[in-house]
Order: sequence, then structure tokens, then C-alpha cells
Amino acid sequence: MVVQSSLKSYQYILNNWQVFFVLFLLGIICLSGVLIVQVQHKVRHLETEFSISLLNRVILHEEKGKLLLEKHHLTALSRVEMIAKDRLKMVRVSKQSSRVQTIYLHGFSGVVDVE
Repeated sequence: MVVQSSLKSYQYILNNWQVFFVLFLLGIICLSGVLIVQVQHKVRHLETEFSISLLNRVILHEEKGKLLLEKHHLTALSRVEMIAKDRLKMVRVSKQSSRVQTIYLHGFSGVVDVE
């Protein structure tokens, strides 16, 4: 009787361990499934941010090209010369002219026509 009783308690403990082990494995499988879904969500989020940054890079590259084109247009020598002649009433003076004299007054440089 004692042997039979101890055998039944051993089988009961063994069955409890098997049930515990199966539940433990099911828990691990469920947890790993949830973690896989979370990682996939983060990957999709990062891919979306990456594609947005690539689009911003293209937009900034185009804007840089436009700004460089505008800079070259605004600093073109012919345009600067036209503004100097028309708006500022500047005159090109050759250094070979004997009638030109440069006078320095307290840091101001001016051109005076000597006759």
C-alpha cells in the first residue's frame, strides 16, 4: 500500500512537472511571438523615417542647387558691372591714365581727376 501510494504521488508530481514544462514552453512561444511583432513594428517605423530622411535629402539637394544658381546669377561680373555703372554711377578708370591721382584721407580712398 505504501509503495502504491508513493508511486501515485510520484506519477502526480511527474505529471505536474510535465504540465508545468508545457505551460512554460507555451509562455515562451507566446512571449517570443509578441517580441517578434514589436521588432517588426520598430523596423517598419525606422524604414519609414529613413525614407522620409532620403526625401528630405533630395529636397535639400535641389534647394542647394537653386541657391548656387541664384548666387552665380547675382555675382555674375556683367551684372555687377551693370549695377556699378547704372545705379552707383561708377566709371572704369585705367591705371595708365596720367590724369588720375589717388588721395587717402583718414582711411577713405577717393579718385580725383587732376587737370
